Amino acid sequence: MPKVSNKKKAETVYQLFQRARGTWRSKWEAQAQKCFDFYHNDQLSAEETRALEESGMPTFTINRITPVIEMMKYFTTSKTPRWQAVAAEGSDTDVAAVHSDIAEYCWHLSNGDSLYAHIIQDALIKGIGYFQIDVNPDADRGMGEVEYKRIEPNDVYVDPMARDFLFRDASYIIIKKDLPKTQLINLFPEFKRKINQSSSHESTSGGFFASQRDVMQSDSIQPEDIGQEAYNPETSENDEVIDYYECYSKERYPLYNVFIKIPAGASNIKEMREQADEQIKAKEEEMKVALKEKALELQELTAQGEIIYERAEIEIKNARKQMETELEQFKTSLINEIQEAASEIEQQIMTEEEFSIISNDPLMKAAIVEAVKFYDTRVKLSVSLGSSTLLYETIMPITEYPIIPIPYMWTGTPYPMSAVLPLIGKQQEINKSHQLMIHNANL
Repeated sequence: MPKVSNKKKAETVYQLFQRARGTWRSKWEAQAQKCFDFYHNDQLSAEETRALEESGMPTFTINRITPVIEMMKYFTTSKTPRWQAVAAEGSDTDVAAVHSDIAEYCWHLSNGDSLYAHIIQDALIKGIGYFQIDVNPDADRGMGEVEYKRIEPNDVYVDPMARDFLFRDASYIIIKKDLPKTQLINLFPEFKRKINQSSSHESTSGGFFASQRDVMQSDSIQPEDIGQEAYNPETSENDEVIDYYECYSKERYPLYNVFIKIPAGASNIKEMREQADEQIKAKEEEMKVALKEKALELQELTAQGEIIYERAEIEIKNARKQMETELEQFKTSLINEIQEAASEIEQQIMTEEEFSIISNDPLMKAAIVEAVKFYDTRVKLSVSLGSSTLLYETIMPITEYPIIPIPYMWTGTPYPMSAVLPLIGKQQEINKSHQLMIHNANL
């Protein structure tokens, strides 16, 4: 397979992003922005406000949406979610309890209650909220911690063909952000040269899905109002903003289930043999004592006239043969145990590259008992800047995306409906009726 250049990989990520932000995504963004405006009491567009003022009509609104959404958010997030892993069988109870405790620990470490409330608010207002499971390698003094994060819904671009409500069948999921170069260097100091050489291809801020409200008269200040006023703290000058992409995709990779014979160390074998010799010696001494006791018992029976002398001789011979047989079986059993310990079989899962390396080594190849090839799904993460700069690629040791969607009203597509959307018509009716009532009263 020909090797793909880093520039080509970055171009592929950008092309996937362009496909994901198609017509239906644009429609969903416009609806989400309108719901966001209505929730923040910006329920009249700039044109509607101007028309009402020119007609001498009032421009106030009777906001009924915000209290409803706040009440829904309160009842949903009033209690902390309870994490519980269920054991598959009785022997898994302790393991399940450990998983439950770890999940609860990560939740509290990530300030999960506040995070959860924000994500539920995204789902109620914009139609969907996103959890992200991430690993912070610098936490706990470099030991690393698993953390939960929130992603802004407008930053997530999902394969339009996804039909699973958790996007498990999506070919790709892209997180797109506009970040200053200084912030990118702080996030990825090892890629400082690449970041300085990169250039922005485009920005989606302030696009066709921008708010239609009067920005100066609005009660809220939204991210698009601020724009891209990024400054370099070292030079106090404007900092260039770069479009940043995280592309998650699922790919099937060949793996090998390898059974390897692991030889025990020479010192371990020597110790096991010494222990076996001691056990054999102790067993032999015990059997000799038992044989003497048996002979003494037969002598007493012969003296008492219970058995004849010839019978006693036969019994002693049989006891001696039995002792020799048991001792030989005992030795054989110990030798088998030593051989099994010296040829322990270990099972390992290897990538194709790893298996190729050990196969080319004669010593390692001789230790392979069996190798079974199979295919498994892994999540690949590609991080790029613009349309031509690839920072890095990595294969994550997971089979599902670390991005968990929380849709409010699922429509069978990546574009769910929010709780605000069905209320907009009623809210406009309330506003219009009060405006007409006040206007007629003034007349």
